[in-house]
Amino acid sequence: MRRLQRLMVAARIAMSVAIVSATVLASVLFSRYEHLTLDGLQTIRMLIIIAGIMGLGALTLSSRWATRRDHLIADARYIALREEEQANLRFQSALEYSMVPKVLVDRDEFITVANPAFASLVSRTPSELIGSRIDQLMTTLPEEPAGAPPVTTLREEVKVDYCTITRPSDQSRRILRRMTVMIPRSLNESYSKIVQFDDLTGTLEDQRMLANDKRILKERVEQRTRALQILNSELEGFAYSVSHDLRGPLRAIDGFGQVLRHSAADKLDPTELQYLDRIISATQKMGELIDSLLRMSRLSTAQLDMADLDLTQLVNDVLLDVRTEHPGHPADVKVDEGMRVRGDRVLLRNAFANLIGNSFKFSRNTQQPQIEIRMVNRNRYWNEVTVSDNGAGFDQQYAEKLFRPFQRLHRSDEFEGHGIGLASVKRVIDRHGGTLSATGEPGQGATISMTLPAASINESESDSD
Repeated sequence: MRRLQRLMVAARIAMSVAIVSATVLASVLFSRYEHLTLDGLQTIRMLIIIAGIMGLGALTLSSRWATRRDHLIADARYIALREEEQANLRFQSALEYSMVPKVLVDRDEFITVANPAFASLVSRTPSELIGSRIDQLMTTLPEEPAGAPPVTTLREEVKVDYCTITRPSDQSRRILRRMTVMIPRSLNESYSKIVQFDDLTGTLEDQRMLANDKRILKERVEQRTRALQILNSELEGFAYSVSHDLRGPLRAIDGFGQVLRHSAADKLDPTELQYLDRIISATQKMGELIDSLLRMSRLSTAQLDMADLDLTQLVNDVLLDVRTEHPGHPADVKVDEGMRVRGDRVLLRNAFANLIGNSFKFSRNTQQPQIEIRMVNRNRYWNEVTVSDNGAGFDQQYAEKLFRPFQRLHRSDEFEGHGIGLASVKRVIDRHGGTLSATGEPGQGATISMTLPAASINESESDSD
């Protein structure tokens, strides 16, 4: 098109030059006719004829090129109209097959096109909605409904508001989010904007139910918390009663038994003395059992003081105490270096004192007793710590009994104890949110595995990695 325009400009210039040249030559011819020779006259006449031919040629080309230009303009307009019609058809097809309720309205808010999704929303047919005013079908809400999900639009000129509609089919009230956007005038003059609707009824109802469930859950948690507080108070009262009310009678039985043993030892036969010794021993064992129960109850109610701990140092400190209690035990103990966890120092010390003490106790009949305390970092949040020995071991089918109070897998004449130690360990690990398990085999030793929170230094190292 631009090339054609340049050619038309050139033709007009050529035609103007030809006309000017012919005019000049004609004026010369008429003004100096008497003074010109025959050859001069012939030359001027020839130039006038050539200028005329050039002008006619330029005029003809300009006319043809103008006609060609008009045809090109007409073709361009036709193509533009076809493209606009096709765009219109695509737009209306997309509107019709969209699952989102949409309508097209004119400048007076009358519906010109309604897709089936919107017709289904209002329980009508698309043809029934043509010509209806959109504000007569629904009621605009003065403010955004509580709990409405956020909306993001790609265009700033999109208008967002909220409305309600009552469906004639079931008289249900629906809460809708309405988004209105102006349509370019070049598409179609019969409508000026498109309105899209999002049905928020189900979403808002779900959020209300979720909020109600959260409220109920919070109330239940508070009730359970109060119940646990009451239970803890009762346990503390029970512990107080055990430590004070039961110790008195036990001390009396033990004291009078000791007095009777010294004062009447020569008057009692061996069987009677054996009975008396068994009474005194039973009272002492009951006192020890009461002490163990009190220690285990304190593990459940003690306030946790969580901090990053050097577990290697803690285990080595416990080893010193345990070796003092077992001076003749030549155990080879291996402890991993650099073990770090996050936990309560007092509770974990109690747990490892029980675990290491058990390893010493159950390996005392082994010729070359070996004890290992290892740690493996499972992830940035948890470490797995194992305490293993090559001692007496146990039958794996009874592993669950190990962590129950007063459950013993060995006879008391073989290994002393009350069955409280591992139950206390379980409570300590439970309070740290970890897990506890045991594996073993009779005569082949046992391994106690537990998970403990990783120290915060492990988190920083994993972040830097």
